[in-house]
Amino acid sequence: MSISGQDALKVLQKKGFNIRKGRGSHVVVSKEDIPPFVVPLHHELKKGTLNFIIKHSQNFKEKFLELLT
Repeated sequence: MSISGQDALKVLQKKGFNIRKGRGSHVVVSKEDIPPFVVPLHHELKKGTLNFIIKHSQNFKEKFLELLT
């Protein structure tokens, strides 16, 4: 299963994250109690990048993947 940066942003927005700013192919997302982090807008996120996003969004992998649909 390939997940794009846009797909990840959609899930993060469903979880209440705000898109703070973007420059080029990267976007910074933030939420009140969570430090901001960067989401690359690539066509396919690498496994480690996706795991980083899931970890920092304080969400379980199954729930993250469930919100993709």
